[in-house]
Amino acid sequence: MVVLSAGLVPPQNENLKKTFHSPIGDDGFFVTSNPKSDPVTTTMEGVFVAGVAEGPKDIPDAVIQASAAAMKASIFLKE
Repeated sequence: MVVLSAGLVPPQNENLKKTFHSPIGDDGFFVTSNPKSDPVTTTMEGVFVAGVAEGPKDIPDAVIQASAAAMKASIFLKE
């Protein structure tokens, strides 16, 4: 079996880190409050991450996470 994979290097998020005061993990991606049960909520209120900003993932997982982030944002805006 041969698996072909492109490497993924996180972008330099220093400007975003300073703007949103959101921590970045050792791997270079944004850290969420609870990666297992709530992978879109950051430590800053009202800031949510989705897709590759949180870590490497395939397209279906990125779409699901983006939907979850949009729902969290809509709930936040209603409050």
